[in-house]
Amino acid sequence: EGGLNAWAQTMGDLEGDRLARSALNRIPARDLARVTRFDHWLVVDVSAAGAPDLEELLPGVLRVPLRGDPAAFRRDLADAIQAREGGQGALFVAVVEEDGSRYDEVGRALSSLGVVHAFFLEGGLDAYRNLHAAERARLAQALVLGGPYCGER
Repeated sequence: EGGLNAWAQTMGDLEGDRLARSALNRIPARDLARVTRFDHWLVVDVSAAGAPDLEELLPGVLRVPLRGDPAAFRRDLADAIQAREGGQGALFVAVVEEDGSRYDEVGRALSSLGVVHAFFLEGGLDAYRNLHAAERARLAQALVLGGPYCGER
């Protein structure tokens, strides 16, 4: 589990383009929406200020704001992971932030905690908002057009 990203974390560096390697742990919004339905995924928002629509976008998201004290952030992150892990096998952590600008800093903290399966939302929360809005628009259009299964129970 974890693919090339897990290999790089456990077995060491991969050869090739450094920029391409750094993108191994990025997860597109559509994939994040799919995988976070599983119990072994923990979604953590590290934005300094919580977005008002965060819980609607990502139900169950855990807020661990990354502010000025890296040691306090690491402790809060460790507590959150420990509470969720509970010794129940591999935990996959998906990190979201408003614009994704601090993912490297969060990645270092996760790595120091021994988290091998860490992924970061590509494009930040705006990318996820756009996906969410597009899905709502498709559903609304299907309801208007009366497609199969629309409005039926």
